[in-house]
Amino acid sequence: MEINPINCRELLQELDSKLTKPFQIIICGGSAGILCFKLPRGTADFDVLEAYPDLSELKPFIDEIGKKYDLIDNWLNDSANGFKDFLSPTFRNRLIDVPCDCKMLKVTSISRGDYFTMKLASDREQDFIDIKDYKLNSEELMIVAENIECISRHNRGIANKMRLMLKDF
Repeated sequence: MEINPINCRELLQELDSKLTKPFQIIICGGSAGILCFKLPRGTADFDVLEAYPDLSELKPFIDEIGKKYDLIDNWLNDSANGFKDFLSPTFRNRLIDVPCDCKMLKVTSISRGDYFTMKLASDREQDFIDIKDYKLNSEELMIVAENIECISRHNRGIANKMRLMLKDF
């Protein structure tokens, strides 16, 4: 089964129902697009940028829900954590609360400018399709520029390519 705009919140609510202590996740990728930015397509997984406490504590619940709904293994995963360097450290100041009617699970998403940055940096055709019609406001453009500056400290090639691609938006 694909994670889509219809079942996205339901999966989070089911996970929430299994928790016995507070947990927080910061999402990005397709799930953030679906929940916060009106991405109409589905996604295979929830990309978690950060989790408190560690996401591994949820592994039994993730596996159980995955089997129940025929989701891919690790449908909720922190593989995006490696891309945190693509964002300015100030990204945490821009987090968006994701309304999902959960009691123990707090879900936040990266901002639209940060989402755009990660999609642009991915260099994947599907991600370009997701953002091709975006009209960024001046604040979002500043966020993207700040993020590109951070990326340039680690990888000038990607940063320069992003600067060129940004001219198309």
